Amino acid sequence: AVFGAGTVGSLTAAILANHRQDVTVFDPVEERLAVLRRAFPGVRTAKSVDPASAGSFDLAIEASGSPAALADALHVMRRGGAVVVGSLYGEADVPLPLGLRFHRSEVCIRASQVSHVAAPLATRWPKARRGGVAGGAAEGHMP
Repeated sequence: AVFGAGTVGSLTAAILANHRQDVTVFDPVEERLAVLRRAFPGVRTAKSVDPASAGSFDLAIEASGSPAALADALHVMRRGGAVVVGSLYGEADVPLPLGLRFHRSEVCIRASQVSHVAAPLATRWPKARRGGVAGGAAEGHMP
């Protein structure tokens, strides 16, 4: 599941779909979803999470910038799944449902790197190399 059909979310969905992964993109803005469906007909889309979809996904990538989307991502995870937080919420409070269901689910929440590369990788992955790899991966996948 990908949360957010903006630039980052759409590119993420496109790359996953190109690698033959089943992808569902959630975004409340129908116009964004329509663009994504036209460009990538195999990508499923939805404006919101169906409450009955709990436990439907192994992986969710939150790229919407919405704290509510992060809570939705946790809701749809299968036991042992992972949520990757690609959004930056700044200093905003982000309320999450971390009660009994969360603890029993063994879901992992991973922060993606923002604005720097971890020290052990920084010398091998300078900005020019990262840009080249990312550009190559995105080439031909722009919605």
